[in-house]
Amino acid sequence: MTGEDLVIRRRTRAPLRRFHRVGAPNAPGTPQEIKDYKAQNQITPKTAPLISDYFGNGLTDVKNLEGDADLDHIKDVEYLLETYMMGTGVPLHRLGFGQHVNRDVVEDQRAQFKEDCQELRDLLELGDSSPYSGLRFILDFALSLQGLDPTVVDYNFSWFAADDETASQRVDRVIKLRGTQPKPLISQRGAVQIIARDINLETP
Repeated sequence: MTGEDLVIRRRTRAPLRRFHRVGAPNAPGTPQEIKDYKAQNQITPKTAPLISDYFGNGLTDVKNLEGDADLDHIKDVEYLLETYMMGTGVPLHRLGFGQHVNRDVVEDQRAQFKEDCQELRDLLELGDSSPYSGLRFILDFALSLQGLDPTVVDYNFSWFAADDETASQRVDRVIKLRGTQPKPLISQRGAVQIIARDINLETP
């Protein structure tokens, strides 16, 4: 409803209007004279915005009524945008709205957003306390239907990075994770999955 209000305001208040006076204060035009005036000048709801010339006999007067001159004041739009985005948990600057970004809190917002994304991924992958919940359960169930023991099948979920990490930073991170001793923290396959899109690998 608020979105409709914004559109209606700009559509109804922005256009230029004209006020046509038929007659004079001491001799106002009759309804028939007004009707005849509109007919003679071809003024209809469809043609009125296109007409630039009107004709009268001295008893008519056309006056411009200016449209809303404050349509560039969009504090209401900014308020609604911020209100809507608050419910998504996504910082405005990540969606391209950087005009009113407080640079002091960008890093905090980015860290919080990354944490929220990870929590959502964990929920999707591991599920909650309800039965038949989580992608891992679904995959294990599918393996069982194929006669395979899910406990002996090694698989991993790879999620798209939800941060601003560059390709070189991802490679450095993978090297560090693979270089831990006495055993690497991630497998070679896991490392390839992390940097697959940086080296144009469609099937890691």
